[in-house]
Amino acid sequence: MTERVGFGKRFGASIIDGIVGSIGGMILGAVFGGLLVGGAVAAEAGATEGAGALAGFFGALAGAIVGIAFAGVIIAVWETCTGAAIGKMALGIKIKSADGSPASFGKRLVRSLFKYNAQVLGVLTVLTGIEVLQSVGNIGGLVMVIGCLFVLGGEKQAVHDKLAGTAVYPKDATSAVDQIQENLEG
Repeated sequence: MTERVGFGKRFGASIIDGIVGSIGGMILGAVFGGLLVGGAVAAEAGATEGAGALAGFFGALAGAIVGIAFAGVIIAVWETCTGAAIGKMALGIKIKSADGSPASFGKRLVRSLFKYNAQVLGVLTVLTGIEVLQSVGNIGGLVMVIGCLFVLGGEKQAVHDKLAGTAVYPKDATSAVDQIQENLEG
């Protein structure tokens, strides 16, 4: 059986995801935020050119912040659906079952719900207005950050991997068609 991937590559994949997600989300969010808010203000009767530009600037700023959060959601969903977001893909690693076999969608979903519990509970807080969910999410997020250090152990599994029955392995040399079929079956 192939050796599980340790802390270094996994941390590197997280850094890549963070950089790509932040830059991409910031650019797209700024463009859309600036266009939407600036355009809305400019469309108002009697709005001056300066007011539209100022509104566009603040719309771009707000859009950049929202864009980063939105990119994080996209990365989490991508990783859940495929077993590897852009960072893992770039470093040639993938989420699999603990025994090295392909992980089912259900296992990847459970893993992501644990790994991204702070974000999930943050969204639920916004949707429901139940503030205690945010506090629970903050504690859960801290547990997951500390739990990532478990990868340094002999089993090379973070807490979210142990809870979901997954681990990270080097990606097999399979064709794109095989990968799509594996994801559809899993």
